[in-house]
Formats: sequence, C-alpha cells, structure tokens
Amino acid sequence: MRISERSTEDITILDLLTPVSGDGSHQLFIPQIDALLKEGRRKFVLNLAGMTWINSSGLGVFIGARRRVDEAGGQMVLCGVNARIQGILDVTALSTMWTIVPDVDAALEVLK
Repeated sequence: MRISERSTEDITILDLLTPVSGDGSHQLFIPQIDALLKEGRRKFVLNLAGMTWINSSGLGVFIGARRRVDEAGGQMVLCGVNARIQGILDVTALSTMWTIVPDVDAALEVLK
C-alpha cells in the first residue's frame, strides 16, 4: 500500500495510490492514522482516485480507521471513488458510513 499525505489548513488528505488489501496494509495505514490523531489532526479526506479495487480486508482497514477517527471526535470523507469500489461499498452497505463526494475540492468543502 502506498499513501501520499498532504495537508491544507486543518485537513489531512491521504491519497491512496494502490489497492488496500490484506497484504499488511493495516500495518501502514492504521499507524499513520493513529500518529496523525496524536498530532491533533481530526479532519481527513481519503482520496481513492488512485485505487482500482478493494477487497474485504481493505474494507476492514477503512472501518478500523474510521472507528479511530470517530472515537477521537474527528471526521472522514471519501472522494475519488470509482464505480467498482462504489458498487462494493453499496453492496456491503458501507456507503452509509461515509460522506462520499466526487473529488478532493468537494471533500474540503464538506470538512470546512
């Protein structure tokens, strides 16, 4: 799993550049979320524009990250979700867990 991190004001944007799967992704992603939360970051954009698919393990990683952010009183928005991933989120009813918007600009507006 490759993640590019950038920030604008008080919002952290995580560009997920490869699929999130059971390949140890949680060993990178969850600690990164935890470290950002310890720094006081509370608003997150997960930009999935670079991802082509996700499996059930990857969904578990997202759920774990979302739980940590929620417990810290934060917010997480998904953007750049392709039709294939949107279908998976819809079938699993996980699309109801997140605000999903088309792009980073729209996500930043939601989190302002």
